[in-house]
Formats: sequence, C-alpha cells, structure tokens
Amino acid sequence: MSHLLPIVNPNVYLNYMEPDLAYQYEVSRNICLVVLGAILWDMLKSLPDEIQLFQRPSITVFAYFATRVLSVTYIVLDTLIRVHPINNCSALGHVIATIGLLSVGSTYFLFLRRVHAVYWNSKTVRHIFTALWISCVGSTVLIPLSIVRGSIANTGYCITTEGKIYAIAASVVYVVFELSSYLAISLRLYNTVDISTNKLPWCTILSGRGLPIVSKVFFRNGQQYYLAVTATHFLAFISAVIPSIPFLYKETFSTISILVVTTMACRAFRKLRQVSWHEARLQETFSTLRFSDATPPAL
Repeated sequence: MSHLLPIVNPNVYLNYMEPDLAYQYEVSRNICLVVLGAILWDMLKSLPDEIQLFQRPSITVFAYFATRVLSVTYIVLDTLIRVHPINNCSALGHVIATIGLLSVGSTYFLFLRRVHAVYWNSKTVRHIFTALWISCVGSTVLIPLSIVRGSIANTGYCITTEGKIYAIAASVVYVVFELSSYLAISLRLYNTVDISTNKLPWCTILSGRGLPIVSKVFFRNGQQYYLAVTATHFLAFISAVIPSIPFLYKETFSTISILVVTTMACRAFRKLRQVSWHEARLQETFSTLRFSDATPPAL
C-alpha cells in the first residue's frame, strides 16, 4: 500500500494502512478475539456433558466432537491470522477455508441425523435431506473462492484484499437446509399428537407443551437453533448486499456465524442426548421392578 508520507514507526503494522482501514481492521480483530473467548468458555462450560458423550461413542457423537474441534480450530486460526505475522497469508487462508468447510459438513450432519431419526421409515425423505446436506457442504466452497488475502506491506500481517458477492449463495443454501429440516421435523412431531381428539389449543401445540418429552426437546431445540442461526445468516446477508458496510466487517460475520451455528447445534445435540438417556434409564428402572405379593395382616 503506497503512502505519500513516510512511515513514522514502521514497526507498527497499522501505520501502513489508511486511518479508516486501520480502525476497521482493529474492530474486526477484536471481534474475533471475543468470539474465540466465547467458544472456549462454551467448551469449558459443557465439558462435564461432553465427557458423558465420549463414553457412549457413535457416528453422531464422532460428528459432534469433529464439529467442536473444527470450529474452535477455525476460530483460533482466523484470529491468529489477524494478530500475528504469517509467512504465507494465502496458504493459511486456504487452510482456514478447508477447516471451515469440514466444520459446516460435520455441523449440518448432526441435523441430518435428526431428520434421519425422525423419518427412519421414509427413504425418500432421507435421500432428499442427504442431497440438501451435500449441497450445503458444496456451497461452502464458494466462500474461499471469493476471498483473496494478502500481506500488509512487508510486515507479515494479513488482510483480506478482495471478496466476491456470490459467496452469499452459501448462506442461502444453509437457510434452505435449516428451514426444511425444522419444518420436516415439526410436521412429523405434530403427527404424534391427535389435535382433534385432545382438543389442544394451537398456542399449546406451537409451544411444544402438547408433545411427549423427547419430542418436546426435539421441537424446542429446533426453535431455538433456527431462530439464532436464521438471525445470524440474515445479518450476514444484509451486510453482504449493503455496499456501505466495510468488507472487513462482512468477513467477520463468517467467524460469528461459525460460533453461533456450531454452538447451537452442539447444544441441541447435548440436550437431546441427555433427555434420551434419562428416558432410557426410567424405562429400564420400571422394567426391572418386581412387586412381591403382600399378605394382609391377620385381624
């Protein structure tokens, strides 16, 4: 980046930027540091529950821990590239993009398994959502292809120099998958309640209070997840289409999105597993009860 005036302190990399760009860079860097702290706090807070998950391995549990590891790795590297000199900004950018792609795949795989579990007797529905999941993973490729990274003068610090608008197509595909999953699961759960017989008011049905406990967790977790993730993707979409928003802020939304999507997806999975285990323990307890014949006392 050329300057008309000499650099007063060349050891400070921000001095190689225009004042407005330097301010935007600092803000985006600070946001990434906050996001890093938030995901580390969430991992520490949920550690006791995750130890229980680790003791009961399955392909879904593997996807859960892959989501956790990949998401925190993505955020750590995305923060590192903003706060520390890097020898090859482009190469590290490709590594971050690859980790982000894998993180999206493992995160949405958790919800794909939810749909598969609910529609276990419908191959057509399972195949449709598997295709949607593949579309989510494939559309993520657009994000690294749309971003060009370079170094700030000769300081070694990295900055994104260019971004293409077509990357927003990935967010659209994500929303389609999330909305379709939520509606499909809700429709199947509604069918477990005979509304005409029980005469439940719609406010009760929409709140999930008319559903069995496991179905209620399915439904309410879906509501919470969809609300949080949709709001995040909506903000990312708005920021992408408004030209006046600096590009560094637009790029930061991808890091925030990784935090919200992975954290909410893992939270929903943990909650469902806890309720399922609790129900299984209750059924096991009641199935092993033995009642002895009681002889009435003599009068």
